[in-house]
Amino acid sequence: MSKPTYVLVPGAWHSPEIYKYVVDSLAKHGYPTISLALPSVGATPALYDFSEDVTAIRSCLAELVSQDKDVILVVHSYAGLPGGEATKDLGKKEREAQSLKGGIIRYVVINGFIVPAGFQPAPRGDFSTMPEWMKYDPEVSKYPCNSSLPHPVPAVN
Repeated sequence: MSKPTYVLVPGAWHSPEIYKYVVDSLAKHGYPTISLALPSVGATPALYDFSEDVTAIRSCLAELVSQDKDVILVVHSYAGLPGGEATKDLGKKEREAQSLKGGIIRYVVINGFIVPAGFQPAPRGDFSTMPEWMKYDPEVSKYPCNSSLPHPVPAVN
């Protein structure tokens, strides 16, 4: 039986190289890996939504499962949004129900988002549709969270 392929997707602001040590460790144990770059990372101008990221992840997954491979998808942070959307109908059980081999056998989310199917993050600059617990405050967000610089927001004890 062949080993599953790991597809590793970094979060926003990261390149696939962030997984170098993980890839090296998996390779030592004979696991094939793919570290995927997201089109939105470093895009100029910025992409309007996450659809290109969904397409990039889904294309990679679809190619692997069409080769009857089992896949473990690992996403970090923001990649949980497009990653979850990209998995539709590619699960091992869904494919077996259609008499197809291969599929996603595990979905690993590292410090990321798990959202309902069809979730669309706010379009660029429009935060009005975001849930209250996800409200973005550009004034507070412009300061590093781990910094010796003066910070206008008092610490919470």
